This record gives sequence, C-alpha cells and structure tokens, in this order.
Amino acid sequence: MKFTSLNIFIIAIASCMLHIGCSDVGNKAPENAGTDVGNKEPENAGTDVGNKAPENARTIPKQPAPTKKTNRKSGPFGAGDEALDIVMADPDGNIRKLSDLRGKVVLLDFWASWCGPCRRENPAVVKAYEKYNSQGFEVFSVSLDSNADKWKNAIEKDGLVWPNHVCDLQGWKNAASREYGISSIPHALLVGRDGVIIETHLRGRALETELEKLFK
Repeated sequence: MKFTSLNIFIIAIASCMLHIGCSDVGNKAPENAGTDVGNKEPENAGTDVGNKAPENARTIPKQPAPTKKTNRKSGPFGAGDEALDIVMADPDGNIRKLSDLRGKVVLLDFWASWCGPCRRENPAVVKAYEKYNSQGFEVFSVSLDSNADKWKNAIEKDGLVWPNHVCDLQGWKNAASREYGISSIPHALLVGRDGVIIETHLRGRALETELEKLFK
C-alpha cells in the first residue's frame, strides 16, 4: 500500500489521541475517579467512627443531666405535704383521730411490736414525749400488728404512756399505712400545729434537735 504524506499525518494524529486517554494500574487516577481502600476519601464521603462528621451529618443533641430523684425512703409524703387524717380504734376500742390533735406538734409514728428497730427507737420517743408534752407535743402511734395481745404488751413493756395508740390488726395491710404508702418501719412524720408535715424520718438525736427548734 502506498502511503502519501496525508495518510501518514492522519495515522500520527489518531495514535496520539489513543495514548492520551489511557492510564496503567498504579498511575494516578483522574480527579473524578473512585478511590481504593486506604486512600483519602472525597470530601463528601461518609466518615468512619472517630472521624469528624461532615457539616450536613445528623448529630445527637446534647442531653440535659438526669434529674436527681427525691428520696423519701419508705413513703410518698414529705415536708410541706398535708397529713392525711387517721381514724382508728385504740386498745380499748375507742376511736382516735389524728385530726383531733390539730393545734399541737405531733409525731406520727408507724411501728409494730415485732419490729426490732422500732422497739429500740421507743426509748427516744418516750424521752421526747416526757420532755415536750407539757409544751404541746403529742405522739400518735399506728401499729402494724395483727395480734392484739402482742401489741398491748409492747405498749406496756416499752412504757409508751401517751394515749393515742391505734391499730386495725391488719398487719402490713393496715389502712393508715396503706394511705401513707408506708413500706418499711419505723417510719415517723413530724406534723406541725397546722396539720402540715414538718419533717420525716426523725429518729433519736434528729428528733430531739427538731423539737428543740420548735419549742425553744
């Protein structure tokens, strides 16, 4: 085949165009080409854990610190709540009402003859009653007993000389304890002259300190 100058020029141009469009493996990829694992990702690619998220990524909003729960221990009633009235029979069958003591400072005491911690706390309650009763301090004891004789014997043995002792002999199903949400004893609430709870869980020295402030 005879090549003319024009044929040779056309072949040269075609060869040059084919060479420019090809790249071998290992050469730098064109700017719009995909990247291999380990290479730098394009700016709009997703990020791995620990990498900085792109501006349009979804982020978890900062959560407020959890609210600290108020611990009222074994009952839902606390300082500032109005004390519920209690109407129940005493050891002689007479009806006693907590509301009859309005105008006095009252220790509402949930206890039982079978409760060791209650019995150990009784001397402190007796001491407080003897010291402050003449100034307007009363004790209203609600027993969670189910045996009348054991209840009465504990009152006598521990010298609980105040008159306001009540019990319905239903044990943990005692109506007053259920109304107050009592789940453990001893459980004492100090009720002010206006029928509003002053403080709860006052025992021993803590009870003495609170009464000193009220009757100073």
